[in-house]
Amino acid sequence: MSVNRELDLMDYFSRELEYLRREGKDFGKKYPQVASRLDLRESESLDPHVERLIEAFAFLSARVRRDIDRDYSQIANNVLDKFCPSLLQPIPSLTIVNLKSNESLGKLTKPLKIPRHSKVSAHSDTNQVCTFRTVWDLSFVPLEIVRVSFDDDENLFVHIQTIQDSDISEIIISSLDFHINADWQMISLLQENLTNKLQGINLLDQKGNMKEYSKKNIEFRGFHEEELALPLPEGGQPAYCLLQEYFAFEKKFNFLKLKDIDLRNFSGRKLILKFNFSILPKKLRAITQHNLMLNCVPIINLFTKISEPIKLSDKKVDQLLIADKKKDSYTEIHSIGGVTISEPGGSKSKKIRDFSTVAHNQEPSEEENRNLYWIARREKSLRKDITGSDIFFSIVERNLSGEAIKNATAYANLLCTNRRLCEQIPANSRFDAENISDGIQIKSLYEPTPQRDPSFDGNSIWQLTSLLTLNHYSLVAGDTGIQQIREMLSLFSTGNLRDFEQIRGIKKLVAKESVKRLQKASWR
Repeated sequence: MSVNRELDLMDYFSRELEYLRREGKDFGKKYPQVASRLDLRESESLDPHVERLIEAFAFLSARVRRDIDRDYSQIANNVLDKFCPSLLQPIPSLTIVNLKSNESLGKLTKPLKIPRHSKVSAHSDTNQVCTFRTVWDLSFVPLEIVRVSFDDDENLFVHIQTIQDSDISEIIISSLDFHINADWQMISLLQENLTNKLQGINLLDQKGNMKEYSKKNIEFRGFHEEELALPLPEGGQPAYCLLQEYFAFEKKFNFLKLKDIDLRNFSGRKLILKFNFSILPKKLRAITQHNLMLNCVPIINLFTKISEPIKLSDKKVDQLLIADKKKDSYTEIHSIGGVTISEPGGSKSKKIRDFSTVAHNQEPSEEENRNLYWIARREKSLRKDITGSDIFFSIVERNLSGEAIKNATAYANLLCTNRRLCEQIPANSRFDAENISDGIQIKSLYEPTPQRDPSFDGNSIWQLTSLLTLNHYSLVAGDTGIQQIREMLSLFSTGNLRDFEQIRGIKKLVAKESVKRLQKASWR
């Protein structure tokens, strides 16, 4: 038993013992005809046998009371797991990688497409492999930023050239993605000026050819559903994922896209991107080519895995789900994507549905078992040398019994993390990739963030559950809206001073009623 559990039970035991002595005495005096022997001494009984019975009864009562309290928070846990499971899952390590070409890369005339969830990996200090995946699609372009300059007319110039002996007109691209690699003050100032003080954008070549664009061609990345780092279950709430990602790794949102561009009428090897501002703050004049980077993408420590075989038995209520026995100390289950079961005498494996999410009157498909469901619960790991959490897994019949599953074997499709192993990877580390050209060199820009474990505290879980009752109106109605928003954001923050200052920085909330056609991203 862990120290925390011992202290937890000791607290309940002390309260039960105190209650038995104090309230038992008062009850015995009030009803002496039926309970006179409850008039116990406030100190220990002189009879050791009586004292043993009192303490044993207090211990059993304490254990029952503790378990009831834990089950109470488990109700909130189950509600969250159904409607917003990401709030009960670990937030894996995140970082950003930069891709550069080397001499072995052939000539590119169009972007090299690197799809979302492409696998990249690096080695920890102890030489174990940490596996990540890309957060969104990346188009590697054969261009690089060589200089940033300014003039007296509040203009910012980004000088771009080809990385090969290619002419600009040969390169077929429709957008440019920039990562802002700077301190948070410069990033915030640049984002604010691009949003509020940008008057126009010009794209020029060395011969004076020019195309004009507006700030409508600027898009900040990381906010769309297809740009979420955390997996979003069907029917899940993207807003909560975005808040989790922001407080875990706000650099993920330091990307901007210049979209709907065309280079066909340009020539030469160099381009100039001119941003025309109504006013350019002095701090932004410190921007260099190192603060604006092309060919960058966020990555997250998530990878797919098939679990170790689960031998099912009616003698076990649930079992510890293991992703990889050999790598258990640095492989943690983030979420379960699906379960299949092989029964003795069965011709092929069948899928099993999640008990908490399926409609039980819904007719299963031919590939699904009709009578069985799977259930899983997450607990803080108490195993030696294991950080993070454990998942306990069981397969049950429709009435929650486990009678018809003897001798069957189940496998779970998992999404996993490397626990806290990624924290050993320093900035500027080299990453290897699958299905990406050997002519591309990948390096990290930052140290991966520490993995954030989910809350196992009952009060915190109930507070998170209260998020499900919020809507747009409840956040802006009356004088309490701003306080509700602050409290909501505090549930997602890491608790550090920077997070606190940002949340307290919200000084005013203004809203007005309007009518608009309902769209896909209307949750915003």
